[in-house]
Amino acid sequence: MYCEAIALGEATLARNRHLRADAVDLRAEASALLLSTQAHRFIHVSGGSDAATGDADGVRVQEKIQASVLPLAPDPPPKCFVAKGTRRPCDGCDRIIGPDETEYEMDITESRTLRFHQKCFTVWVEARAKRAGE
Repeated sequence: MYCEAIALGEATLARNRHLRADAVDLRAEASALLLSTQAHRFIHVSGGSDAATGDADGVRVQEKIQASVLPLAPDPPPKCFVAKGTRRPCDGCDRIIGPDETEYEMDITESRTLRFHQKCFTVWVEARAKRAGE
């Protein structure tokens, strides 16, 4: 009787360990899947282009794009970080992004990070989308 109970306990424990190992594998696969799908998300931008209204920052961004000073990535950057400004210059208009402003930051290559004000980012995204559609 005790031998049967011990054998049943050992079998249950072995099955539990196997299921726990499977759960760890499934969790790792789910995390990898989530990371791979996040790269395909598109950046949501709303509102009109400031370049069309003659805004100086939007015009400056357009000038930098035309002069190839500001790169246009053919594909959307895999990640875009949005936070309070870090007092670094905007790659679009060259003005400092203050802590009371929103800063958009993305790595377009391993060695190149772009930072934008919200308005400059909108102009850059629209220009990139327009070039991709050509």
